[in-house]
Amino acid sequence: MEKKRIVTGVSVTNSKPVYRVITESGKELLSTSNHPFAVVREDKVFWITLDNGLKIGDNLLVVDSLT
Repeated sequence: MEKKRIVTGVSVTNSKPVYRVITESGKELLSTSNHPFAVVREDKVFWITLDNGLKIGDNLLVVDSLT
């Protein structure tokens, strides 16, 4: 089981475009192009960004609850 982690810093930038990623279930995620997503490909988890190849059809790992 994954451990809960505490946020230790936040970056604010007004110079990067923000993209909307919409999942098949209708969830909308807002992200800069370099934000990593956990993606399952061939039964392995990879951290993929929009910059390095996140694509339509990828399977994202999404946390529904931390309890």
